[in-house]
Amino acid sequence: MCSCSHLTLTPLLLNVCPQLTLSDAVAYKSSAEKISTELGKHDAVSENGSSKLWTLQSIGSMQAQSAGRIKMLATQIESLRSEIQNRNVDISKRRLELARRRSDSESAKYQLAERETGALTSIQNNHKRTDHLWNSLHTKTAEARIFLCREVASLYGLRQKVRKRDNGLKESYMIGGVNIFDLRDLNGKLSLFSLCLP
Repeated sequence: MCSCSHLTLTPLLLNVCPQLTLSDAVAYKSSAEKISTELGKHDAVSENGSSKLWTLQSIGSMQAQSAGRIKMLATQIESLRSEIQNRNVDISKRRLELARRRSDSESAKYQLAERETGALTSIQNNHKRTDHLWNSLHTKTAEARIFLCREVASLYGLRQKVRKRDNGLKESYMIGGVNIFDLRDLNGKLSLFSLCLP
């Protein structure tokens, strides 16, 4: 009787085993052997039909529970695999971003001193050129003013007279026959100057 129940249960157990992982399959086969030995004991103790039915029902419920656990573990394994794959993709993206940033940083630092020197030299050359242009423009402006002053002086008849006075030469200027006061002579003689004003 024991061999007959063992023969009926073993194919059922082996149909479930290909869906299991290797370690679960080994554990399941050992539990199947336990169940079959317990069935043999149970059959020897009582050859009652109700006890066989109860044993078969308990085996079926154990199979359903293990199949449910197998499905749950398979979904967990798949979710963990997808999470690992997503993390690996994220890590590779971050590595690429870091490599790009390093490359950008190295290219920005490449020959930085030479570029700074070149920019500074360019600025200094522009400054020198601007100074030269400013100085030449200032010289031209001064020459133009000198020329204009001479022309105005000749138009108004500016004349210079040099006289001997107090053991030295004294210069005086006249425009159109009117004396031009030397401001240096008026220093400290404010009353004389105020008399000349209308």
